[in-house]
Amino acid sequence: MAYLKKRGKYYYAKWHTSIDGKKYSVRKALGTRHKDVAQKMLKEIKELELLGKVDPFAPGFDTKEALKGDQPTDKKYCATARDALDMFYSAKQHLSPATVDAYKRALEHFIELNGLEKASPKSITIRQANSRGKSSGISRASATTLSR
Repeated sequence: MAYLKKRGKYYYAKWHTSIDGKKYSVRKALGTRHKDVAQKMLKEIKELELLGKVDPFAPGFDTKEALKGDQPTDKKYCATARDALDMFYSAKQHLSPATVDAYKRALEHFIELNGLEKASPKSITIRQANSRGKSSGISRASATTLSR
């Protein structure tokens, strides 16, 4: 079984085994400085090892490649902001109807106000949204303005 080892600032996964009385160990970099991320990565690698999908003692074994190979391949891509919103709404059906309605009102208003109906989701940036909101006469209200 694997365990975490910190060497310098980075975390590694380390395995020990003995074959015919000889002890072998393997250390592979996880490529992260964050313990919580390293723990999650190690957990996934252990699961893959138990399923027999990876062998850390095999030559050329790479932890990052092993974790990439386990990712789901059924990713959905959205061509327009409308497609992205529809996908978002369908993912939020487990929430209460009032919550879904609140999301719809806010997002539909944002899309309509900024003219983003047919824009690519990747092309929308925070700066664009802020500048479009300011040009249409919308400004940020301070907490003191709202309390009056």
